Amino acid sequence: MLWGYVEPLPLIVVMPSGHNFWWSNLYPERGVRYEDLLVQDLWEHVQAMYPARPGRWAIGGLSMGGFGAIRLGLKYPEKFCSIYAHSSAIPDEDTLANWFAGATPTVLSDLDCYAWAEQRTAADLPRLGFDCGTEDHLIKQNRAFHSHLEALGLPHVYAEYPGGHTWPYWDLHVQEALIQHCAVLGIAPVPPEPAPE
Repeated sequence: MLWGYVEPLPLIVVMPSGHNFWWSNLYPERGVRYEDLLVQDLWEHVQAMYPARPGRWAIGGLSMGGFGAIRLGLKYPEKFCSIYAHSSAIPDEDTLANWFAGATPTVLSDLDCYAWAEQRTAADLPRLGFDCGTEDHLIKQNRAFHSHLEALGLPHVYAEYPGGHTWPYWDLHVQEALIQHCAVLGIAPVPPEPAPE
């Protein structure tokens, strides 16, 4: 459980719900602005209410939240220094057009992790890691995005492990995400628990 892994660490962990709106301003005309909630409202609230140090944050997630972490981390490198995502949906341009057939071209372009990666350089890219289970239905999307990043020459860590789109998989590998985030934030990490036999 995440709370158990972070309890000994000097971290503030914020876990908002994005419902089913892809951590984006998916339907701004309807007032659905989850991206603004995270990168503006929640950001300002945490900075005002808690002893958060100034500077960039780490961001992570799984499945749709993994998509959100990658996309927002790439879009806002001035806000995020470390990105780690698990079992992420990472649709390409054609898949986005199919999944979000009613979205405007502007929204579709904004949802495109591939396009956001193309705007980054090695110098301004947050530390980026992501993984996926070899039995996960999203494995092809993760492999394709890994290949895209390689073609762009963007440094990142990509790993595949046995497992599917399941809580036991995420519970195990979120520990590796914490190691990356701690390294970037300059915090001594807690070693991960051994894998169950």
